[in-house]
Amino acid sequence: IAEAKAPEVEKSAAPGGVLGLIREQLYSGIEGVWLLCSRPYVFGAFWVSYASLMPRTMLDYQNSVAGTTAFSARDDQIAYFGQVNLMINIGTGLLALFGNPIVEFFGVGTCLLFLPVGMFVCMAALCLFYSLSMSTISLVAVCTLAYGLNSPCKEMLYVRTSKDIKYKAKSWSEMYGNQIMKVFGAQMNMWVNLETDFCQPHCFHAQATLAIT
Repeated sequence: IAEAKAPEVEKSAAPGGVLGLIREQLYSGIEGVWLLCSRPYVFGAFWVSYASLMPRTMLDYQNSVAGTTAFSARDDQIAYFGQVNLMINIGTGLLALFGNPIVEFFGVGTCLLFLPVGMFVCMAALCLFYSLSMSTISLVAVCTLAYGLNSPCKEMLYVRTSKDIKYKAKSWSEMYGNQIMKVFGAQMNMWVNLETDFCQPHCFHAQATLAIT
């Protein structure tokens, strides 16, 4: 048995075999990007699921700014952000519990539009009526839609796709697309709405934020 396996070991250890294995692994690593960009259905699923992370990052930052401004004591800040997370978890749980009839009535395609439409409405409301209460309501609403409705509908889109799309394109979307959109949102926070002494007391630029959204 050892003699029969020896030629295979030597073949895999040969320079050509090693280079071929490396090329295969590199191609396998970037194949998800190619599938994501070359399949309109897959790219559409990615875009409708993760594009909203950019304005949501901006909304999350504004809620943090409003919260720290409204509550000077650290204990009060911790209590406020804890209550916000509690409301998001409760809303997500309720929507996930009763979301099946909503999906059956409206359909998966229409339900996927709830998050981007809701995101735009919440950002527009924050731009028009900037306050701690509005930022809290907007953040809770969009996070509830994202976690309770958009995420389950997004998973349904991959049910009838190929194995490569499920395990390669989807993994790229979740690992890199997720972070890229958050990076874009962080850049908007830094270049448009960053809280500095220079722009006090109003560092939030409503028109630019709404245009970006």
